[in-house]
Amino acid sequence: MRTRSDRKIIRMIREQYESKLFSALLEMDVTTSGGKLLLDAGLEVTHVSTGEKFTVQSVQKNGSDVTVSLISPENITGPITSNGGSTIVSPGQPPQIYSLEEFEKNFKV
Repeated sequence: MRTRSDRKIIRMIREQYESKLFSALLEMDVTTSGGKLLLDAGLEVTHVSTGEKFTVQSVQKNGSDVTVSLISPENITGPITSNGGSTIVSPGQPPQIYSLEEFEKNFKV
């Protein structure tokens, strides 16, 4: 029979495991080895040097060029909506736009 302290220890171990697993998932690459993009609107990302959080507003593919638009989560004024098949978050201010290379260098997912 498990005691109260055993259950508490198991719960703490489970929380730590889930935390480590979640951290590992957040540091994944934004593209697969086949070149498929894993970014989508509504995804929260973190600036590497400042730790500031942003939300992906949109991901635009134009041929081989990809741009990622980011907004601060506090500036979201509307819901995530569908606009002709691409998902866009309604911003309260103009987004910050990065090329895919800049995004991969400066942000972690």
